[in-house]
Amino acid sequence: MRRVATLTIVSGALTAGLLAAGPAAQAQTTPKAKPAAAQDDLGKEVTVTRQGSISKERLLADAKRAGQPYSAKETAAIKAAERCGWYERTQGYKNSAKTRWLFYVKNRLNWCWDGRYVRSYRANFTAYTYNKNRWVWRGWAQKKVTHPSDWSYATSTAQGKFYYTGNRKTYKPYVIIRGYKNGGYRWKAGG
Repeated sequence: MRRVATLTIVSGALTAGLLAAGPAAQAQTTPKAKPAAAQDDLGKEVTVTRQGSISKERLLADAKRAGQPYSAKETAAIKAAERCGWYERTQGYKNSAKTRWLFYVKNRLNWCWDGRYVRSYRANFTAYTYNKNRWVWRGWAQKKVTHPSDWSYATSTAQGKFYYTGNRKTYKPYVIIRGYKNGGYRWKAGG
């Protein structure tokens, strides 16, 4: 048996790749005990967060290195901002021991502000499944980044759909991040 994980990174365009691991260990079990794989199938809901500030130069360099450079107009807006920051949240399920992700969606919002406006923003969305045959990726239910007309904040929304072949239910983890004109942020996650 081979374990295969599918990683999808989305920021404007969809890119998919496969990561393969070595053969899975097969454990002998007694008829009364559940196999290790069955115990891990439903797992536990988990949220992981990271945040920080980022220099304007590094923000521009990271985007260029990732093959998604900012336009001249976006670069000028970033340079006109006071500061830039980022907030990232991962929402999904880990196995019962919370050592391995079964599936997740990740939403990262980068935004720059000056106290009066959000000058620039960009979101990166990622979806992952550990076992694509057990947890089937069914695409994005939502994936967008928006701002109001007064540019007081930017909001990125990511919600994925994962079909579990064990109980035939679809799980929809989501992460919503809002970055404000003063550098503050709020989030909502679940699913």
